Amino acid sequence: MRYVNWKKNYEIGVGEIDMQHKKIFSIANEFFTELFSDTYINGSNNILTVLKELRNYCKFHFDYEKNIYSEEIIQEYFVNEYKLLEKIDKLICSNKQDINIVKLYAFAEHLRQWIVKHVLLLNDKKYRETLKNKVFVVQ
Repeated sequence: MRYVNWKKNYEIGVGEIDMQHKKIFSIANEFFTELFSDTYINGSNNILTVLKELRNYCKFHFDYEKNIYSEEIIQEYFVNEYKLLEKIDKLICSNKQDINIVKLYAFAEHLRQWIVKHVLLLNDKKYRETLKNKVFVVQ
């Protein structure tokens, strides 16, 4: 079951970024699937593995995007992006017994909202203009 679904209108027209966004959706769905499975056990190594993968891939993706955008856009846009990494780090670095289902559910809701906002914000006109000046945008 998919908890966040990729939609054609999420594409920003930059193949590499669209591919990376799809990968983030995929990893997020792995997290949701593990968390909401009937067999989930509190402090599961599986959930920590998926969270580490999500954190590492998001960091890679944010670094990629930072090489494209202006300093002004980076300061405006990336504050929320790095907050996501901080939230994941807190979960990963916690004692496994401290990662309770309530914290994971709260993070799951934050992730669900964040993932769509991240992609939709990039469709904003001012961000797309920056992309047109930096990389080839498919129309």
